[in-house]
Amino acid sequence: MAVKRWFKLKKYPHIGLPLIPKDKSWLVPYVTNPNKIKAHRFTPFIKRSIKQRKYRAKDKVEQDDGSLKYEMNVYGKRERETKRPKKRPIFYASHLDALIYGYYSYVLSVHYEWFIRHKPYNHCAVAYRKIRKDKGQKGNKSNIEFAYDAFSAVKNLDATKVSVIVADVSNFFDELDHKILHRQWKRVLNCVDEKGRLSMPDDHYNVYRSLTKKRFVKLNELHNACYGRIWVERNLPNNPDKTEWKQKKVAKRRNFRRERVVAFCTKKDFFKYHLPLVQSKRRGQKADGTYKSSFSTKGIPQGSPMSALLANIYMLDFDEALHQFTNAFDGFYQRYSDDLVIVCPRDKEKETLEYLNEKIADPNNCNLNIHPDKTQVYRYEWQGRRLIGGIAEETQGYSTAKQLEYLGFEFTGTNVYVKTQGISKYYRSMIRSIKRGKFYAKKAHHREKGLFKNKLFKRFTILGGKRILRFIPDPENKNKYIPDPDKRYNWGNYFSYLLKANAVMKPLNGGKDTITKQTRRFERNFHYALKHPKTKLKQRKPRK
Repeated sequence: MAVKRWFKLKKYPHIGLPLIPKDKSWLVPYVTNPNKIKAHRFTPFIKRSIKQRKYRAKDKVEQDDGSLKYEMNVYGKRERETKRPKKRPIFYASHLDALIYGYYSYVLSVHYEWFIRHKPYNHCAVAYRKIRKDKGQKGNKSNIEFAYDAFSAVKNLDATKVSVIVADVSNFFDELDHKILHRQWKRVLNCVDEKGRLSMPDDHYNVYRSLTKKRFVKLNELHNACYGRIWVERNLPNNPDKTEWKQKKVAKRRNFRRERVVAFCTKKDFFKYHLPLVQSKRRGQKADGTYKSSFSTKGIPQGSPMSALLANIYMLDFDEALHQFTNAFDGFYQRYSDDLVIVCPRDKEKETLEYLNEKIADPNNCNLNIHPDKTQVYRYEWQGRRLIGGIAEETQGYSTAKQLEYLGFEFTGTNVYVKTQGISKYYRSMIRSIKRGKFYAKKAHHREKGLFKNKLFKRFTILGGKRILRFIPDPENKNKYIPDPDKRYNWGNYFSYLLKANAVMKPLNGGKDTITKQTRRFERNFHYALKHPKTKLKQRKPRK
C-alpha cells in the first residue's frame, strides 16, 4: 500500500485540532480499517465562496446598416467590460475526514484505472489523472499536452472544413445524480454479493453517504460563533523551537495567517454547543421555506479529495458514447472535468450538437445539462496551406474576432498563444506582491529587511523559472548553506510554465517561439513597477 500517495497532513483551520506527524502511528491503521470507517462519524464540511472576476469581451452591436459587428478598441482587439463576478462554493473537510477521503480516492482510482485500461475511450477523460506521455518521452501529460492534442486534431482532421464544439456542463458537481453515481461506483469496484449482484461494501457506502448528505457549516457563521476563543499556535517562551496550542480572540478572518490559527474549536465543543449551525442540501427546500418530504437526490461537495475522481467515474457511459460517435467519422473527443471539446467535419456539426445534448440529458446516462451560454462553436477551413477560421456566425460562416480557447490557450488556426487572462493574472499578482512588499518595508520592524527583493525576483522573473536544487542552512554552521540532502528542487514559477508551453506548442507554431514572445515585456514591466513610486505598469502605445 502506497501510504505516501494519500497520507498528507495539512494545516488549515477547521473543526477539531490539526493532526501532527506523530499521529501517523494510529491514523494509518484507523483509516485503512473498513470496520472503523463503516462506523465513522464524519464532521460537517466548511463552506466558503471563491469569487472569480469576469473581464470579458462585449457582444456584437448592431450597426447602421443592420449588420452585427464587434466593438474594437484602439489596439485592434474586442472591447471588454467588467461583468458580475462568479461565486464558486467550495467545501473542505476536517483533517481526519480529508485523510479518509484521500485514502478512498486512492483505492477507487486504482479500480478506475484498471477498469478503463483497455477501453477505447481510455484517454478521453484527462482531468486529475496520470496519463503517460508518448513513447520516448518521460513524465505525465499536463493541460499543455492535452490542449496540444486538441489543437492537433483540428489540423489533422481529414476534412477541408472543420468544426470545433467547446461545451461546459451546467452546475456540474451540484447536479450529479446520486443513483447514477452509486451505480457507477459499484461498477468500478466490481464487488458482488451472495446473489451475484454488484454491491458496495459498508465502508464505501458510509463514505458515499457522507458526500451525498452534503452536511456543512458556513465559514462566516462558524467564525462568528467561535471568534472569542479560537485555537492558535504559539512558540514556547523558554524554547522557541517548540510550539503549543492555546485559545485567543481573533475577530477578523484576514488575520488568520498572521495569528497562526489552527482550529475554530474542538470537535467536542462543536457537537456540544454549535450543532445548530449545521446545514444540509440533502432535503429539498420549497419556496415558502418549508421542506419537502422527500430527500434531494443530486449533488456532491466540490472541493473534497474525492470530487474530481467521482466526476470521472460518473461520466463513464457518456465518455464511451461520445467516443464511439466521434470515432465513426474519425473525429476527436476530450473531456477535462466539465469542459468538453469535440472536433468534427463541418457537415457533422449539427448532428454532433444534437447528439451531445441528447446524451448529456439522458436520465439513464448523465441526467445533466449543457450550459447554453458557455457552448461555443468554431469553424476552420483550409485555404491553400493555411487553416483560417474563428467563432461560428449565424450562417455557415465564421468571424476571426474570437478564436478557439481551451485549457488556457488560444488557437488561431496557424498559431497557439497563451490566453490573455493568464497574463493579466500574472501582472495583477506581481503588482499586488510589490505593493505589499513596499507596505511592509516602511514598517519599523521590517526596515532592515528591505523590500524582500529576493522573493520577488524568484517569483516574477526568469531567475526563479529554472528548476534548481534547494539549499538549506548547515546544521553545523549557521552562516553556511549546503545542498538539500533530500534532493528537493524549486519547481519554478509562471516563466517555467510558459517555457514548457512554448516547447510543446512549437510544432503547431511552425517551429517559432510564439509563446515566449508574449513574455518579452515581463522583465521590463517588473523592473518599472519595482521602481515606480505608485507601482504601475507602462501604458502601451495604441496602434496607428
